[in-house]
Amino acid sequence: MNSDNSDQTPTNPLSNKLIGLLKEKSWAILSGLLGSTIIAYLSSRFFIKFYLLEIGYPSLTYSALLDNSTVSALTFGIFAVLTGFLFAFCIAPTILRLLYTEQLELYEETHQKYKRPIIIFLSICLSSPLLILIPTEISNLIKTKYLVYLIFSSSLLFIFLLFDTWEKTSNKERYKIVFNGFMFGFVSFLAFTPFLILINALNYSSIPNFFAYLIIVLIWIPYSIFNSVRVASQEVVNYFIDISIGVLALLEIMILSSNTIKVPIADFVGIKDTEAQIYEISQTDYEELNQKIIRFWNISTTCSPDDKCTIISADYDTDCIEDCKNPVYLHGQVIFRDLTNAIICPPNYKFGKGMNDHCVLVEQSKIKPTSQTAKSLKENSHIVVNSFVLD
Repeated sequence: MNSDNSDQTPTNPLSNKLIGLLKEKSWAILSGLLGSTIIAYLSSRFFIKFYLLEIGYPSLTYSALLDNSTVSALTFGIFAVLTGFLFAFCIAPTILRLLYTEQLELYEETHQKYKRPIIIFLSICLSSPLLILIPTEISNLIKTKYLVYLIFSSSLLFIFLLFDTWEKTSNKERYKIVFNGFMFGFVSFLAFTPFLILINALNYSSIPNFFAYLIIVLIWIPYSIFNSVRVASQEVVNYFIDISIGVLALLEIMILSSNTIKVPIADFVGIKDTEAQIYEISQTDYEELNQKIIRFWNISTTCSPDDKCTIISADYDTDCIEDCKNPVYLHGQVIFRDLTNAIICPPNYKFGKGMNDHCVLVEQSKIKPTSQTAKSLKENSHIVVNSFVLD
């Protein structure tokens, strides 16, 4: 009996429970992973379809959907950009509320006595980014971009709280109020980020400037007032409201212009250039590509290096007839790439501005990215630069 007992392995109740739980939830875990994989795949494929439609190449949809090399990158990009958008709309108001209420016991009486004026003052501070919408004629007299920094004036609220409670607080408590006031002004500036996103959305849209500015004012003023009211409130439900506002704001931005979502995702994962780059092309391939460039890039007269030109190509050997080893450096902007195809546009390409018909389709393998810039090529005495004007 003793020998039988000595051969038994001691059991661990915690590990047994963990194993039992894993066995019980295994199907739930597998179905969750499978579901997330399907969602990731479908979201990346839908993105490709609508993106190609936006840039005027719906005929590439079939081959692009069959190319699974972009699935993981686009899934990560979609998640990262959407999370960033929600962060911008949700986290700043939450931090402002936490900074205001952290030391509230020190100025509770002041808060109750001046609650309404505090809300009005914060609303004015958070609405100050609207000053950048001042017409150009006035902005020439006043540096409106600097007026945006008035949003830091929200820190003055804590100076008022400090002096109103001076006799009731110790030096340590006064320091806490000052520090929170400094941080409050900084986070108020971060709360300006959603305003930039709205401006960006309207830049991609075809809405006239007057109506675009009217939309921004009608959105931003209530948004600032609502945030100010919630800063002065200690109710837990406000944290759920933050998330709801973020989701609703994201939907509204997509209604104004879905390109505000598409372009950051495309830039983030690298299927689109953020700005024009210098690409290396063999002279043989350039001979074929140059015919399309002349036809679609709206090239006008050649200009001297002293003029404000847009560089097109560099180090092109006009005496070469067949298969030259001397590469050509082309200045262009790729707005879509996968393992097979690349769509390259003029360097002055503006996304969503009706310039899609200037772009040309090439094989991805024919254009190689470089670290060169138009300026470095012009300054290189070993390279002959051909500069042109783009209409």
